[in-house]
Amino acid sequence: MKQIPIPSRRRLVTLSQILQQLKKNGARVTSSEISALTGWSDATIRRDISLLCVHSGRSNGYEVAALREAIAAALDIRAGNGGKRCCIVGLGPLGSSLLSGTAFSGSAFSLAAAFDTSMNRIELLDSDIPLYLTTELKTVIPAKEITLAVLCVPDQIAQEMADRLVSFGIRGIVNYTNTILSVPDGVTVENANVVTALTRIVGASGSSL
Repeated sequence: MKQIPIPSRRRLVTLSQILQQLKKNGARVTSSEISALTGWSDATIRRDISLLCVHSGRSNGYEVAALREAIAAALDIRAGNGGKRCCIVGLGPLGSSLLSGTAFSGSAFSLAAAFDTSMNRIELLDSDIPLYLTTELKTVIPAKEITLAVLCVPDQIAQEMADRLVSFGIRGIVNYTNTILSVPDGVTVENANVVTALTRIVGASGSSL
């Protein structure tokens, strides 16, 4: 798979979402139209798309479906075949809200399992997703070939749980805790902290909101 720089990868993920919204509004899209929607410069957009070996865009534009397929192929996020398997760890209010699986619908990812430390919580939750105690991480993760985890545990056990997940084969973590995780090379963490996101918005605005 072709290596794509992280900033470009993040923009391409966003672009894929935009193209999904545009698919009923026309067959082609130009870099200028993408710029108007995102605020990215035409040059940045064309440079990112050039990493996909897709050409055109300044005048007659890119074919929307083909561009989406090129992004999916380059980022290895094609939907289908059961998707890349992920799990939720921590079934408090946030983790349990993700159990419906609608967030994963139509994506390249499938929710294969969810874990919690509390048997009482597992027994009370109504879900089509298989639920397990965290003591079963060691057997369930490799058995179900899960490589991605969404971490929603309390902050004080986040690093310990991340260490366990990595040791059992997890190679990517979406971190919903306030803990900055330390992971070995080859493991990727994407922090999804709402306060951090709000801070970035305020900082980017250049004025008081």
